[in-house]
Amino acid sequence: MQKKTVNMSGPIQTREQYFQEFKLDPEIRMQSRLLRLKHFGYFMAYAGWFTGVVLFIMYRLRSDDLDTLEKEAEERIQIQKKVRELQQKNKQSNNNLYQ
Repeated sequence: MQKKTVNMSGPIQTREQYFQEFKLDPEIRMQSRLLRLKHFGYFMAYAGWFTGVVLFIMYRLRSDDLDTLEKEAEERIQIQKKVRELQQKNKQSNNNLYQ
């Protein structure tokens, strides 16, 4: 007689454990309508917040146009040069008055 071998690894299951593997799980039921509406509301609030953040970032990026920023910087530099020139002229004229 040949000895029977079991093609499994690990401990041998009890009869109860064996039948437990084939037992069907209880049916998953839907959540209540109120709970589903709450979750939908939370999802919509999150989606609205996320959309708002994305739109705000897009608005800020669009308003920061590089060409306009460069023009504004050049204008500031020119104004600063004019202010320095005027200050130097005023200093010279003040020095001439006091001499």
